[in-house]
Amino acid sequence: MDRRIRKTKNSIRKLLLEIMETDPANRITVTEICGMLDINRSTFYSHYESIEDVLAEIEDELMDEITAKIRSNQGKDFNSVLNEVSAGISANKKIYQILVKSHTGRFTWKLSETITNLLSIENREADWKPRLKYSREYIKAFMVSGLIGLLLEWLKHDCTDTMPAVSREMQRYFSNSDV
Repeated sequence: MDRRIRKTKNSIRKLLLEIMETDPANRITVTEICGMLDINRSTFYSHYESIEDVLAEIEDELMDEITAKIRSNQGKDFNSVLNEVSAGISANKKIYQILVKSHTGRFTWKLSETITNLLSIENREADWKPRLKYSREYIKAFMVSGLIGLLLEWLKHDCTDTMPAVSREMQRYFSNSDV
């Protein structure tokens, strides 16, 4: 990609995220973005069709990063995958916080779908034989919901604790719990 194109697109994306810290995405206009960046609307439209298109590109890049992290850790234990994913989220925490806070749940849904599609529970088959027709789906839904909830709470607290520490605390709780 041409350097000028990359610079323009990055400027649009960066400004959109800055505005989203205070205003919801559905209230941000192309005219507002163009005015603040001092670019023509035709410049914006040569790169994106709409504000939603900019957001989709940002979200897709984040999902691609998570996908790569999960795939590179296939076959490893859940904590290794969690630590790798959380490191990527922490590196982009401001973007994640903005998208989670101000984008009507779409981003959280995308995150959940991405993780659900990549999460494998098949390696547990040797120790565990499912008894119900949909056991795998129930367990995967439980794990993903818990993981998304944990990641959202972690982001809410500005990723203050390390994910390995959070993971150890979760293990400690569940190993000593009579849930």
